[in-house]
Amino acid sequence: MILSQFLSNFYKTLFAIFTVPFLLLFVSLMLFNNSTDKLELLPQTISAALISILLMLLCIGFKNMKPLLRLLRRRFNLFMALILILVYAIQICSAAFFYTRNGWDVGILLNSAKSGSPYIEYLNRYPNNLLLFFIYKAAVDACKALEIREINFVLSALNAIMMDLSIAAASSAVLKLSGWKTAAASLFIMAAFIGLSPWIIVPYSDTFSMAFTSGAFAFFVYGSQSRRLWQRSLLFSLCGLSSSVGFLLKPLSIALLAACLFTVACWKGKLLKARVQIAVNLTLAFGIGILLFNILLNFQSAVSLEKGREFPLSYWVNTGLSITTNSLGAHGYGIYSEQVSNLNSSLDEAYERDSFNRKMISDRLSNFGVLGYLEFLSNKARWVTSEGNFFWGKEGGFIDFSFRDDGNILTELFYPGGEFYRAYLYISQGIWINVFFLACVYAAHNLRNLKTLSMHGSVSLFSIYFLILGILALEGRSRYLINSLPLFSAAASQGWAICAESTGRLLRKKRRLKISIGNPLQEKAELEAAK
Repeated sequence: MILSQFLSNFYKTLFAIFTVPFLLLFVSLMLFNNSTDKLELLPQTISAALISILLMLLCIGFKNMKPLLRLLRRRFNLFMALILILVYAIQICSAAFFYTRNGWDVGILLNSAKSGSPYIEYLNRYPNNLLLFFIYKAAVDACKALEIREINFVLSALNAIMMDLSIAAASSAVLKLSGWKTAAASLFIMAAFIGLSPWIIVPYSDTFSMAFTSGAFAFFVYGSQSRRLWQRSLLFSLCGLSSSVGFLLKPLSIALLAACLFTVACWKGKLLKARVQIAVNLTLAFGIGILLFNILLNFQSAVSLEKGREFPLSYWVNTGLSITTNSLGAHGYGIYSEQVSNLNSSLDEAYERDSFNRKMISDRLSNFGVLGYLEFLSNKARWVTSEGNFFWGKEGGFIDFSFRDDGNILTELFYPGGEFYRAYLYISQGIWINVFFLACVYAAHNLRNLKTLSMHGSVSLFSIYFLILGILALEGRSRYLINSLPLFSAAASQGWAICAESTGRLLRKKRRLKISIGNPLQEKAELEAAK
């Protein structure tokens, strides 16, 4: 009992410690933006305000559409399916008319899958992209068998499916947590925020892993509220397995599993035996998923890796301490360094690479000093959360923008240097500000009501906090947030529900006050008439 109370208090204290800087990041996003694109305060504020007004008008409009509300209340899953079919149709049309050619890592992996001779040196360095390579290879083989030539389009279509599945999974989790109204809000937020993003044409691990992160979140929410032992065990096992696939695609997606395990450890009201069973379920299923993948690696012949050639963890920590400056004079923090990568590649032994990176880490930390390092972390956290386009079109954007279709409206909108590109930047920024604000409303509400903090509901926030911590410690940029955008949106929908409830309460209070006060002149006239 004492241990349970201590863990519960520790959970709430840590939540408060993480939430305060999270709220400050929103202040920085609004007032002290340090984005790579040098976004200006006034245009991004106007964009955010216009999108807020549009959202309010949509809410008022939907409130007056009684048949639609009845459909949402009674057949939410059917309504969600219809919305996602519509979104997918838009995605497919966009992918068909959005001329593109993949570059960087996506290009390397795709060309390796097409040629049948993998770029072994790349896969030796980055074994975290092995599962993505096998997905590409399966897609290429299927296209060859069906005589389909447009493999880029097929991968974009598959990528869109994974993104839409993530929307469905996260909306289902919100439905279980808070009911159909909040779930409808999450569905619309994600449809605009994720479903209509240009990232659909970049079939990389950030978006492919989305569905598994959202799926793990949904399985955890449903498992935490399930009363039957077999259902609970199955759902938590699926959560662990889904997390393992997400981890194999994008290692930082382990933030969700860490949040789930931390929540289970501190779960007030659950017996110690039940908490241990859930933790074992999650961990064992995660381990089985990783083990199965490694067993499959031993039985495949497409790739033969050299042991000890992968970049060590110290490489990612070292890269995460770098500072770069672009042509606009904007700084980047913890971004990929080609020089450091090449130096690591030139060293043959694993211990040499590890020693080299440790030496650079030590030198960089010494140059920073304590206060300098804290300032660096602050700038990096602000920079990572400052862009609603999530580093689109920059290093790691994986698109070769030299191949463009001039006159194409989508090209002019989404390609850097396009006629309407700045409009896209500020529209995406306005959406991001609204989503971040609503997520902060949910975080602040939980901070204010720590005594009644919903542990399974706050998993989404803890997952975001752990992800940001991972990005601060390792190489990172705002693109790394894409994996957890469904969790941001789920938190934002909860924030929307809090705002809607507060507004409704205020209007009801005002109406009651008006009724209680009444009209003094009318009351006087009625009194005289009665006499």
